[in-house]
Amino acid sequence: MKNRYSKYSRLSEHIFRQILKCFVQDLDTYVTAEISGISRRSVNDIFQKLRKRVVSLLENEQPFSGEVEVDES
Repeated sequence: MKNRYSKYSRLSEHIFRQILKCFVQDLDTYVTAEISGISRRSVNDIFQKLRKRVVSLLENEQPFSGEVEVDES
């Protein structure tokens, strides 16, 4: 049961990808738990980790660096 997306995970890659698709489609944890067949609490934990990962990636991606000048015209 190897999962290249989540290190030391007990979930199979297939189940993790199902959960990820549900996350992207903005489905709630109840529906995702029914689709994937794992508990709602586990889905909730995975969703929380995915949200934290998205935030960390967006923080690293700084579109502006240095001083930003505002045009007053």
